[in-house]
Amino acid sequence: MTGPEFQSSQGSDNARSAGTTGGRWSGENIQGTPYGNPTAADQAQAYSAPQGPGNGMPGYPGQYGNAGQPGPYAGAAMYPGYPTPPPSTKKKVVAALLAFFLGGTGAHNFYIGNKGRAIAQLIFLIVTWVIVIVGYSLIIAGTGTEMVATYSGETYYVDEDPDMIIGGGLLAILGYLMMGALWIWTMVEFIMILTSSGRYGRDREGYMLA
Repeated sequence: MTGPEFQSSQGSDNARSAGTTGGRWSGENIQGTPYGNPTAADQAQAYSAPQGPGNGMPGYPGQYGNAGQPGPYAGAAMYPGYPTPPPSTKKKVVAALLAFFLGGTGAHNFYIGNKGRAIAQLIFLIVTWVIVIVGYSLIIAGTGTEMVATYSGETYYVDEDPDMIIGGGLLAILGYLMMGALWIWTMVEFIMILTSSGRYGRDREGYMLA
């Protein structure tokens, strides 16, 4: 079959093929749109806003409002805050007074429960007083002229010892410097108790000082 009759027959076959395949043949539909290319309706459906209250983000219903602002977390009500612990049986005023008047003995640290620091302060204080007492003893022993009587009745004089006096004076000064350092140490802790700073805001069990 040739000529017009062949062309007419080929056209009718193509039309029947397009009708049975939804308007697509040889990779194209009748209108010439490439096969498998999404239409405008399909694109609108694919990129449409997700459904839900306020068009929220997918997977997070109700988390975002209509304006896109974050709202309260949906599970926040399931995790209430920790209850406030009860106050300590130790009083802040008592600890502060002990630190101000008896700080060198570590009384305030014993009261709060910081036993290690309290023992360190007490030992520091004892060593300081021993150094001061020894220093003054050396000063007294090396000062002035002393008359010594022997069993035979003879007497002689012992002159002062400058080296002993100087050594005793240096020890006494060292003891006073250590006392000053201990006083500064306890005053810092006194301020920390008043401001509830660090370990001085709580007792040994972790409760806030009342």
